[in-house]
Amino acid sequence: MGECLIMRRGGESYELPVLDASYPKDAAVTASPGGSASFSVRITTPGRPAEYAYQWYRNGAAVSGANAATLTLTGLTTAATYSVYCKVTNKAGSVSSRTATLTVRSYLPAYTYTGSHQLIDEGNYNWRLKLLTSGTLTFSHLGSGASAVDAFLVGGGGGGAGSTYGNYGGGGGGGGYTRTETRTVTLTAYSIVIGAGGSAGDNSSNGGAGGTTSAFGVTASGGMGGPGGSSAGGRGANGGSGGGSSAGTGGSDGSDGGGINGDTGAPWGGIGQHTTTREFGEASGTLYAGGGGGAGNRDQLDVVFAGGAGGGANGGGWGNAAAANTGGGGGGVGYTRGSGGAGGSGIVVIRNHR
Repeated sequence: MGECLIMRRGGESYELPVLDASYPKDAAVTASPGGSASFSVRITTPGRPAEYAYQWYRNGAAVSGANAATLTLTGLTTAATYSVYCKVTNKAGSVSSRTATLTVRSYLPAYTYTGSHQLIDEGNYNWRLKLLTSGTLTFSHLGSGASAVDAFLVGGGGGGAGSTYGNYGGGGGGGGYTRTETRTVTLTAYSIVIGAGGSAGDNSSNGGAGGTTSAFGVTASGGMGGPGGSSAGGRGANGGSGGGSSAGTGGSDGSDGGGINGDTGAPWGGIGQHTTTREFGEASGTLYAGGGGGAGNRDQLDVVFAGGAGGGANGGGWGNAAAANTGGGGGGVGYTRGSGGAGGSGIVVIRNHR
């Protein structure tokens, strides 16, 4: 890249320009529908004459029409690595710039997680990451989530309960509460806590409340456990979706649980959050946090009262446990039949911001 002196007839001399040895700069971009990267070449000492022709090369091949001091490469839609340099020519000859490296990174994130997890490539430059157990999350590359991520959290579901009072079966646990937030995430370590499902109650104890889920400074509380042990044991528990009361079905998609107080006729299901419990609050997203079904009284011991859609467990003669990572409430258990069902653990789902 140094000067070159060429003598011509008549004593006229030509000189090559001197190029800045640090240009073009290396570049790294993320693959996207409009993916592009720009490069430039700089002259530190003008040549003679100061009239130049430029030609850019990618992976050793001339780029058609790339005849200016700057270059913009477009169509960077897939992960790849390229070499890029420019040849500058005047009447003295040609001189080549340094060779820059262009790295086109995947739109999928690169990360480590110490808990159980699942990365889903949704195509069209979108991804979704499910964090199933507590752990530490560290991104080394955010892919298409570099600008922001959407975080969806579900708290643990409450446990179902039993009852010693013959006129009432145990109430179902409330589903975990849900929350969606948009956050800017950096390449640092984040502690993720997945709320545990609440413990099962029996004929003399309430079901346990679900644990709180937290990530990126966002929290979602667990659902309440079903009351147990007396006539109050027939009431459904509050949560993202309400648990069913004695002889009532669990709520779903943020609704109250079903069932009535057998003595007064008043609604007795647990109170839901009254907003959707679908993933990211979408109209057609995956449903979470169903309320547990209540159980029947001594005359309905083996009747099944359904848990709410979205993971709520059935109640009945035997209280069923909700599945992990649903935030569903546990089912209530029938009169004198023992313990209700445990609630389901929560979940954190992250995706690139839509």
